[in-house]
Amino acid sequence: MDVGNNVSFRLVNTSSANTAHCFHILNSMPFAVTYIDKDLRFTCLNAACEKFLGKQSEAIIGKTIYEVLGKKPLEQMTAQLDGTVLSFETELRLGKSNRVAELTFTPDFNEEKEVCGYSVIINEITANNNAKNDLSNNPEDALHECEYQYRQLIEKFPITVYTCDAKGYIRLYNRAAVDLWGREPVAGKDMWCGSWKIYQNDGTLLPLDKCPMAIALKEGRSVYGEEINVQRPDGTILKVMPHPQPIFDSKGNIVGAINMLLDITDRKKAEEINAKLAAIVQSSDDAIIGKTLEGIVTSWNKAAERMFGYTASEMTGQSILKIIPEERVDEEPKILERLRRGESIEHFETIRVTKDGTRLNISLTISPIKDSKGNITGASKIARDITKQKQLLEALETGREELESQVMERTADLKRANLHLQNSNEELERFAYVASHDLQEPLRKIQAFGNLLLERNEQDLNNNGKNYVNRMINAANRMQSLIEALLEFSRATLMEKKFEKRDLNLLIDEVIKEFQERADDKEAIIEVAPLPHLTLIPFQFKQMLSNIISNSLKYSKPDEKPVIEITSQILDAQEINDPDAVKETSYCKLTISDNGIGFENEHAERIFELFQRLHGRHEYGGSGIGLSICKKIMENHEGFIRAESKPGKGATFHIYIPNK
Repeated sequence: MDVGNNVSFRLVNTSSANTAHCFHILNSMPFAVTYIDKDLRFTCLNAACEKFLGKQSEAIIGKTIYEVLGKKPLEQMTAQLDGTVLSFETELRLGKSNRVAELTFTPDFNEEKEVCGYSVIINEITANNNAKNDLSNNPEDALHECEYQYRQLIEKFPITVYTCDAKGYIRLYNRAAVDLWGREPVAGKDMWCGSWKIYQNDGTLLPLDKCPMAIALKEGRSVYGEEINVQRPDGTILKVMPHPQPIFDSKGNIVGAINMLLDITDRKKAEEINAKLAAIVQSSDDAIIGKTLEGIVTSWNKAAERMFGYTASEMTGQSILKIIPEERVDEEPKILERLRRGESIEHFETIRVTKDGTRLNISLTISPIKDSKGNITGASKIARDITKQKQLLEALETGREELESQVMERTADLKRANLHLQNSNEELERFAYVASHDLQEPLRKIQAFGNLLLERNEQDLNNNGKNYVNRMINAANRMQSLIEALLEFSRATLMEKKFEKRDLNLLIDEVIKEFQERADDKEAIIEVAPLPHLTLIPFQFKQMLSNIISNSLKYSKPDEKPVIEITSQILDAQEINDPDAVKETSYCKLTISDNGIGFENEHAERIFELFQRLHGRHEYGGSGIGLSICKKIMENHEGFIRAESKPGKGATFHIYIPNK
């Protein structure tokens, strides 16, 4: 216990709310209560004690029993103090009057079980003593009067109080006891305690005959410092601290016991909450600081120590201005003024200084702290170091500016590239015109004159001459085929893309009819499964199918009938597992396979390049540009084409076109 300036009591190691309750309880007691230390000096007293002694606590605290109550009670008590409860009557000289009182000394023990002081109850019996003569002829009335006053005293206690006789039977209890127990015991029948059930702190059931009251009666000693859990009949459980004390007669025999039960449920909950909050505060990565409305630091967590470099002992009691740079000290009065108005401050970005002078970018969230009456008593501040975020934002801003500059440069490059592409396309168109007119005209003349030379002057030519003319005509024919193939490729690139919804079954039929004579010559079998309707560029798609079927007939095995199979299926992009497949797009997979000579699968990509041939010109004719045209056509359809093969096992082409 400690002493305050304006109150009779101050309790230590408890919450402010419970301390206030205890003050109220002690000062509302109708009898005098005081506490003396082991040197018999007064350390605190309640209002009734001040009234009884006729002095304020300031005039009594620190003085001895002898100085306040006189020599007689000192002699009576020092002869009998042995660490047990002592009660005796004595005559006191207070001021100009003599007063008779019953003094009860209850020892207080420290953790080493040594007596460290006494709580003293002073019950004035002057009036009772003076009335003894008047009641000497009727002792039964006197007994009833004393019992009545005793019952009134117990009932008026604001906290739970009850008594038991020497055998443990409950005799008296007040209304506060009934409220705490949740039931009303039967006096003279219920024993030890009125609780329905009692549990120890580890959750085990505590038999009533082993409760603190039973121990006090059985062992003849007071029980302090234990906590029990009282369960009411409705199932609610309260945390209770009992204070049972045995009562002795003048011969030292136990005649009963009195127990005071203090409900500490709210205090325990508050302690648990405070412990959790304290753990959160200490484990937080953000600095959490408490301060008064004058800006004086009252708490400083571990994160604050790490962030600012000051320990809690270095900052507690110091002004918060210690971490505020000079150019920002005017922020604090404004913050404190807003807090006094009950306002909270959220995400206020500012600068603070560490112990070593480092400047930090800080985001502050500050809230007012209120007491139980709603009065603002201080503030709680959460400080988050956002220095790295600030640096990152600055870097991002710099990067954004650089990116914008690069985008502008790339845009200019793209415009130049588009212009160059446009010029290239125009040149390609001119080339196509030249190739279709100017280049083919000389070839036709070479072919015509070569043929005339053989027809009209064959007899004038020897064998070498004839051979040279034939080789010239063949070269001109190959040149013409190459020019025509290039024209087809350029048309696939430059032709206007007009999409139409078409039935693939009809389109395949048209292609097959074009190759009917060649297919019949080779006795080819072409099997076509039902095909879907697709949105496509009809002329180009038909040309692609013609190129692939033409290759299947061209590269068939000489000793085996060609078999060409055409199937289709609808797939999602994730089912295709190809980098060119666009996510969340549905595709029609058109598969054309044959049983021809095939090729090494390592050439599956190379065959789609311009002028690539896997076989000699004398073995198989062609310009080496047909599959390049197929690839270009699929690009025009926003699709793609793949090939797979094994030598002697035929070739398979997979055509993927968006299913629109």
